[in-house]
Amino acid sequence: MKVLILISGLYPERIGGIETMGAEMAAHLARKHEVTVYTAYGQGLPAEEERNGFRIRRLKSSRDLKLGFIPGIRTLNILREIGRQAERPDIIVSMSLMYGVVGYLARKFFGLPYCIYVLGSNWYTARDRKSGGFAFRFGIKNCDVLIAQTSIIRDDVLKYFPEIRTEVIPNGITLPGRRAEGDKIISLGRLHRVKGLEYLIEAVRGIENCPEVLIAGSGPEEAGLRQMAKGLNIRFLGRVLKTRDVFTQGRFYVLPSLSEGLPQAALEAMSYGLPVIATRVGGVPEIIDHGRTGFLVEPGDPAALRKHMEKLIHDPDLNAAMSRHCLEEARKYSWENIIERFDRVLTEAARG
Repeated sequence: MKVLILISGLYPERIGGIETMGAEMAAHLARKHEVTVYTAYGQGLPAEEERNGFRIRRLKSSRDLKLGFIPGIRTLNILREIGRQAERPDIIVSMSLMYGVVGYLARKFFGLPYCIYVLGSNWYTARDRKSGGFAFRFGIKNCDVLIAQTSIIRDDVLKYFPEIRTEVIPNGITLPGRRAEGDKIISLGRLHRVKGLEYLIEAVRGIENCPEVLIAGSGPEEAGLRQMAKGLNIRFLGRVLKTRDVFTQGRFYVLPSLSEGLPQAALEAMSYGLPVIATRVGGVPEIIDHGRTGFLVEPGDPAALRKHMEKLIHDPDLNAAMSRHCLEEARKYSWENIIERFDRVLTEAARG
């Protein structure tokens, strides 16, 4: 089967949950299928390359062509690329709602089925935006199958589009084969307001003799967060490519987000045996079993974060028990298990 994946960026050129998942999914599907990824053009990156068994094509937008902002240029480039192929794909997979219209047009002009993979952040933007959300919703309404990260997202989508076919497939992770053996508190992700890191810093402020906190990532809030953390036992690592080197230093992981879909970094932390203290948002409650693999708190509550951080700091037996449960739970999300579910859904959609 020939699979075409549409995504805005790929790891490691762009760091984020969907970029990591797109790269991993393409590589695992390529073990059985012929996979091509169309993604955004990047300065200094080749227009075409082979990686991990799949082909990458980077297509320009109007800005890349120095035409200013003209909507639809990349869409036209994608359709042109599909049209010029002697053998067209059997199925198109959009890893963003922004490519839903592309999928619809490819079906209309070339008779190709398409599916959309929906993250929580992507869906909630489409649902709530008055301007620009129409194109997102149009793509959902006309897709052959919508794959949601979590049942929470799926159920919310069905409130608005009860007629569409849906499947729930969570993120996949590559099991690292080693455990964390450190004593640090870890947090990893974009330094953006939605990640709620100011509440983690506030929580640390009230913990006497707090172990060192490692915050990995970069983003627009970095300067303000660094200023806020002055005098505290917090170290900012900046952008990190080898996340294993961060996770293995940890005792537990903290995710204080104000909004999430199904956080890739939390699953990866669990695969190293790190208990997770996270906010009760999006699909997080589907992967964190409160009291067993970590703790759930309400967003924007540094006192609750502090309370559970102190539990794991001062109770090594509790930390060890949660660590074992995290390793067990993480196996459910291994790519070996997850890719079989993607394979089944894509094959069924391609056959109609």
